[in-house]
Amino acid sequence: MNKQGKIIILSGPSGSGKNAVVRGLLKKLKNSTYMIPHTTRKPRPKEKQGKDYFFITEQAFKKKIKNKEFLEWAHVHTDYYGTSKKILAKLQKKYNPVILAIDVNGAKTFRKHKIPHTSFFINAESEQKLISRIKKRQKNISPRELKTRLATAKNELKQAKKYDHQVINYQNKLPQTITKVLKIIKKK
Repeated sequence: MNKQGKIIILSGPSGSGKNAVVRGLLKKLKNSTYMIPHTTRKPRPKEKQGKDYFFITEQAFKKKIKNKEFLEWAHVHTDYYGTSKKILAKLQKKYNPVILAIDVNGAKTFRKHKIPHTSFFINAESEQKLISRIKKRQKNISPRELKTRLATAKNELKQAKKYDHQVINYQNKLPQTITKVLKIIKKK
């Protein structure tokens, strides 16, 4: 009988460092993997198809929604993101844990459908640090897009209490953040 791998969910506002935490966890957890999401957004420099995301058109994404291929999906900022049911099931048979970086609505779907998982809400130490990180990551971010991301972040922060664990990712202390999350995962 094949035992299913645990699901670890990390969420947090843009700029919180959740993807850096994911990368750190993957290096430290043997037999773990990252659930690559589908998205309609354009790749950022150095992002690779099938490694960071499955980059698809909006039309292809909407077809997958219609065919109920996503376990969860959301329209975030100006793009769509989703978790493939089929890919997640396949990964759970091979890896333990399977790590997902999804937004608060995606995590809500996991809770709603009672899909077993452990969830972490990752946040920066302050709104100013969040703004600084967003600007640093996206050098040409427009004031309008920054405002949208901050509004989204404020809404996401309201959901933090619904997570199993809340972790502050202090600037220049990423290794400590990864260690803290790792200790919790290993206790589960």
